[in-house]
Amino acid sequence: MATHVAAGVALSPRRGPGFASRHPITARALMDAICLDGRDMKSILSAAGWSGHQRDTATLIVCAEECLEAMAQALGIVPATTRAQSEEITASQRADQQQQP
Repeated sequence: MATHVAAGVALSPRRGPGFASRHPITARALMDAICLDGRDMKSILSAAGWSGHQRDTATLIVCAEECLEAMAQALGIVPATTRAQSEEITASQRADQQQQP
């Protein structure tokens, strides 16, 4: 399994026995399923032959966040910041809140 959002594949199955029933989930199909069809991650995984384990669900969530962030940046809704920068800001905000009396 690998994520390749830039290449258009959100989740790709491994090769070999036991993985034949799994199909790749493209970033476009993921976004269409979430935004247009209102589906959840587990149903998206199931439709592509995946079991819906937490690991795979988490991978799709990260991909969806990256795709939505890229779309927002392309539309000019949010400034172009790296994911690491926004996570650092969030972590520092949490630390500041915990230190306040």
